[in-house]
Amino acid sequence: MRKTTDPFSAQITRDHSSAFGYSVSQGTTMNHTRAFSYPPPPAPSNFQMESPTYSQFSCDTSDTSSSQGSWMEHQANEDHLPLQVKDPKLQAYFFRMEKTLRVCHSAAVRAEAMNLTRDIVAKPTDVASSIRTVAETLARAGRRKVEYSRSCALIAQEIFCELRSISFDASVMFRSCLVDAVMKVFDGYYLKVNLWHLGGLDGLSSVEEEMINVAAFAGDLFAQGLLPTQTVNDSILANLVYANQVSTIHCRALHIFLLHAKAHIGPSIGLGTLGDVRKQLIRCIRGPPIAYDRMAQLWVIECCAVIDQTVEQDRLACLGKPVAVSHQCDRVLSKDGWYSSLIA
Repeated sequence: MRKTTDPFSAQITRDHSSAFGYSVSQGTTMNHTRAFSYPPPPAPSNFQMESPTYSQFSCDTSDTSSSQGSWMEHQANEDHLPLQVKDPKLQAYFFRMEKTLRVCHSAAVRAEAMNLTRDIVAKPTDVASSIRTVAETLARAGRRKVEYSRSCALIAQEIFCELRSISFDASVMFRSCLVDAVMKVFDGYYLKVNLWHLGGLDGLSSVEEEMINVAAFAGDLFAQGLLPTQTVNDSILANLVYANQVSTIHCRALHIFLLHAKAHIGPSIGLGTLGDVRKQLIRCIRGPPIAYDRMAQLWVIECCAVIDQTVEQDRLACLGKPVAVSHQCDRVLSKDGWYSSLIA
């Protein structure tokens, strides 16, 4: 049989073929994992306390004054999170954010993905430009509204799989362009900006809202296996946890990223990395400026809770006990023209 030339591969430079160290299985879909919940330690009856959930990185948070001085006691002190009075409005927000992991109907997601794929296939003489345009359009839509970010990530994965069946180079270039478009916005917001004055609980400005949304979309892309683990470690965690953890907005962005990235089909962030992030957050909560900001402390505690849930989920998966996952389709989100309104 005579070997034919792939018209798509001819238009794409080979520089993109090794942009990522792993691939996503064709046709794989991402499902939402319900958060694990563990009962908090007993609290006085006159008010509720915010407390960390159990994980392999946390020790008993009860009083250790009666125990013998030992390395274990030292570890318990290092891993201890302070108890804080719960904020009702913040608790309502945490609950609502978990509910935003709902998605549009799979038929609607598939239809939008096929429309965008046809836009690429329709121009075989300028594939690279078409792929870049579609990727940038999808990146704008994904950070437009947080309730649609997961659906946009599903569209991206459908496009990736369709292009992969046509041309491997085309699929790799699409993924690279999409990640570049998202991380350019993310880095522009979080890399060199003083955010201490941002991130109040009552309402967000349009800029703050987009900052939160791009973090959520990045988490969704990681959950779909489209955002490399190396990018998460070198850019997202480096900017939200280590270098610039000085404001509530950093804590909010980290929380929503971890929440959306929790149910993943690609490589995990890694149990060791998650443990290091948790320890760094505890160090941040004990020192300025977060030590003087109760609201930021509440966000740090919730971030640690999501990390604990993710660690337990990944630990079970490593033991061959994967957690059953399922997407929750939202009929309200699956309205006609929902994607068109995001890119308008």
